[in-house]
Amino acid sequence: CIMENWKISRRDFDDLIYQFVSSIHRFENEDYQHFALNWRDLHLMKHLALEGAQTVSSIGTELNIPLFKASRVVSRLENRGYLQRSGGAEDRRKKMISLTDEGRFKLEEIDLYHFQLITGNLKQMNPERASAVVDAFMSLDELLKLPDSSKLADE
Repeated sequence: CIMENWKISRRDFDDLIYQFVSSIHRFENEDYQHFALNWRDLHLMKHLALEGAQTVSSIGTELNIPLFKASRVVSRLENRGYLQRSGGAEDRRKKMISLTDEGRFKLEEIDLYHFQLITGNLKQMNPERASAVVDAFMSLDELLKLPDSSKLADE
């Protein structure tokens, strides 16, 4: 049994999963307190920064949410000055959504905050533990068997 390799009981393992989820939840709440953006907002902004302009429909696919929710997220971030629509005036769903300069600046601010926070904490750990944490970060999709968002669009 794989649990025997780590000498941990099933109950302790369940507690570790709860602690992991709780830590992620608290980290997201801290982000919201600092930036007034939730992780869905950040995911969308980062996606647009990496992939360029997208339609609301493709945004819904990327975020794995219905079209009406994607439209609400886009409108909220547009009202805050982080996103802009461009393209034809006849159908809002066909317009292209992109980051504004203000949105790029906000994303850079958040990325710098995360980088400084996490690297600062890693520097306080012993090198072996810090390396293990970084390896775990790099293996999360594999560990959790998360599908690539592009595969979700094909389903």
